Amino acid sequence: MQAVEKYNGSVVIQARWLVDSGVMSKPMYDWHVHKHHIRVVRRGGNGRTALVDYQSMSKQVKERIVEVMGCEPSEAIRKTSLLLDVIREREAQCKDMEAGAYYGTITDKSGKLLPEDKTDKMYNGARILNAISDCLEMIQTAAAMRKQRYSIQREFEKFAHNLAGEINDLYPNTLPLNSRRLLDKWREYKAEGYSALVHGLTGKEGNRKPALSEEDAKGLAALISELSAQGNKLSDVTVAELLSHAGIKISSRRVQEVRKKNELINKAQREGVKVLKNTELMQVDRIRPSQPMLMWCSDGWDAELYYRNEKSRFNRLTIVVVTDLYNDYPIGYAIGERECGELIIEAYRNALRHAEELFGMAVMPHQIQSDNYARKMLAPYYQAICKAYTPAAVGNAKSKPIEQYFRTLQSRLAIYPNYSGHNITAKNQPNDEFTNSWSAAFPTKEGVIQQLDTLMKMERDAKREALMAAWESRDEAKVVMLDRVQYLMQFGEVSRGNMLTPNGIKLIRDAKEYKYECRDIKMREQRGERWRIHYDLGNMNQVLAVSEDGRSRFMLEAKQKVHMALADCTEADFAALADYREWNASLMAHIAEEKAKKQAEALEYIEKKQLAGTLAGRLLTEGGQHKDLKAAERKRLAVAAETQEKAERQAVKREKKQRRVEDIYEQL
Repeated sequence: MQAVEKYNGSVVIQARWLVDSGVMSKPMYDWHVHKHHIRVVRRGGNGRTALVDYQSMSKQVKERIVEVMGCEPSEAIRKTSLLLDVIREREAQCKDMEAGAYYGTITDKSGKLLPEDKTDKMYNGARILNAISDCLEMIQTAAAMRKQRYSIQREFEKFAHNLAGEINDLYPNTLPLNSRRLLDKWREYKAEGYSALVHGLTGKEGNRKPALSEEDAKGLAALISELSAQGNKLSDVTVAELLSHAGIKISSRRVQEVRKKNELINKAQREGVKVLKNTELMQVDRIRPSQPMLMWCSDGWDAELYYRNEKSRFNRLTIVVVTDLYNDYPIGYAIGERECGELIIEAYRNALRHAEELFGMAVMPHQIQSDNYARKMLAPYYQAICKAYTPAAVGNAKSKPIEQYFRTLQSRLAIYPNYSGHNITAKNQPNDEFTNSWSAAFPTKEGVIQQLDTLMKMERDAKREALMAAWESRDEAKVVMLDRVQYLMQFGEVSRGNMLTPNGIKLIRDAKEYKYECRDIKMREQRGERWRIHYDLGNMNQVLAVSEDGRSRFMLEAKQKVHMALADCTEADFAALADYREWNASLMAHIAEEKAKKQAEALEYIEKKQLAGTLAGRLLTEGGQHKDLKAAERKRLAVAAETQEKAERQAVKREKKQRRVEDIYEQL
């Protein structure tokens, strides 16, 4: 038995040889496989031998293999025959699938299928002869490149020698071991095709031609492949019976062989696209973020903890967890009876509050990854609190690192008697009798919430130190400050119908009164507007006021109360009073300035439209009294005359000065 070979370009060892040769015991082999110290590249069963990757083994195991084998595995591979390598390569590429379907339909005179051991020998013979053809083509090409001749008789002597060895043990057949007879059989096979191997195997019935031509065999293999690919997962026996009803007799073993050879191309249809993505497509190995707040990931999880109520003892809660992927720190979470958009929003609200508590500043993540639950509704919320929103690929759970984190949490819940187990097919499911015996003592909903809160606190305590240490050495260029306006617009609670009063805007929540002022004069100019107030109960120092039409937004700050008695006043009180006076003075100056502009514009308009003699012109208020506009006109003319006279006097002075300068030059 050949212990070492190449499989998909890798050096592999037969698992059976490791045990039989004494390299390791069977329990030790199972332990290495379980701990992923040895990677299994092909599982055994159905006549196949399990293969394990040589490079995945430890140094000690490799040294033991070389000691037992007597050379490096790569050197042993070089000693392997070319014919055997080609046979295995064709097997991996499923190049002889039609031959299997062809020989599986051969019947005797009574219409019964031939025994499988005989058809297997025919099939193996065809595989070997096909491999010989490939080998001869390779040898001929190499000889042509070297401009050398080659002897086909000599090559068939090598093929016959290989047949007499390991190939006959691996692929039982009835091919002759004499080199000349083997050459004749190969030539006959090239001329007649698959039927050349039927003669002499089945007695008198062996001379009957197969029921299918080679072209029909190829079509039958395609039909078997399509029937096996159906989503209802027809068994091999069922497919064979369906073909039997259609007049095509074939064994279930041949059906199984065709199905397995087409397993890759049929997996999406038979198992589903999700299974194809998770088991066959290439997976990307990713590196964790280099510092906190670069990437958050969130998902909902049905916590495996039962709670009891009036209707049932076997109820479960849902927890939405937001993790910082730097070290899977649970930066935010929310607990509810079911996953919904509001619960996810609450989890992110909790995450942003906790981040501000941790880092002492309002920051937001650079990137957020979530699943596709309620994506259309939640996308604006995600985009408001990060620079890049990247939802996970649909149907690919491996693209979400948080799934692995949930498996860690599941193992920690097993300490509670109300643990429900995480998978009905898992090996370590709780005993049903144990669960039922404790069901009367299961906690209430509030008790399970407390258990989950404790779990999250333990997770945070265990990972906080590493998170903060990384934050201290952060790259400031990668830190993104939180936009408070966008946060309150998307995540804030809303109070409607609020109006600005001389004492600011008043908000009452949870029997507590809050008052807010705005330092933007434009808001006071919209005094009659009704405002929607967006607020966060976790931080009521600032709220956002939005007009009913959504076109005006103002940030409001909580009003600071000042002591009445001077003896009670602090420095903060005096600073607040000075701030109020300064702002009020600036408001008064703004009002006076705007009022003067309006009065000047009105006078200009009255003069332009000649409205001085109208009632509207006579009612113009100037200096607090009603006056005739003619007085204003006389005043304007007097000012203009005075200005003209002053200009003339200055012109005379300039002329006199010029004359004196000229006189001086004449005297010189």
